[in-house]
Parts: sequence; structure tokens; C-alpha cells
Amino acid sequence: MTRQLARSPYLAGEAFTAADISVTYALQLAQRSGGVSLGGAETAYVARTTGRDAYKRAMETCKDTKAWAARVAAQ
Repeated sequence: MTRQLARSPYLAGEAFTAADISVTYALQLAQRSGGVSLGGAETAYVARTTGRDAYKRAMETCKDTKAWAARVAAQ
């Protein structure tokens, strides 16, 4: 993933896709639940993807995910 992000802003190149939503979710899960520290490229990627309206809409559609994220953020 780090090599791909060195070449392009998203996993599929210049286009933001469902893969980016999925991978961003997994990276955030690893940070929140697994204590994983992201490198610079991954941190910038998460900031880029989570700042997009499409990502926000995707996360808003799942009430369980939204509730889980709120619980973890409160800890």
C-alpha cells in the first residue's frame, strides 16, 4: 500500500473508489482497536479519504459503525 500511495493519491490511481473506503476503514480500525501506528503516507492517505464527502456518506449509512466510532473516540 505504501508503494502505491507513493505513486498516486488513491489505491486505484487518481480515482477515489470503494477500495479506498474499505482500506481507510481497516486502517482506522487498526489504529483504534489494534494500537497500530500509521506511517506518514498512510496518515496522509487517511486524512485525504476521510475528508471526502463520499467517505463521510459511506460511514454515515451504517449506524453500527457510527456508534462504534463514537464509543472508541470517547475512550
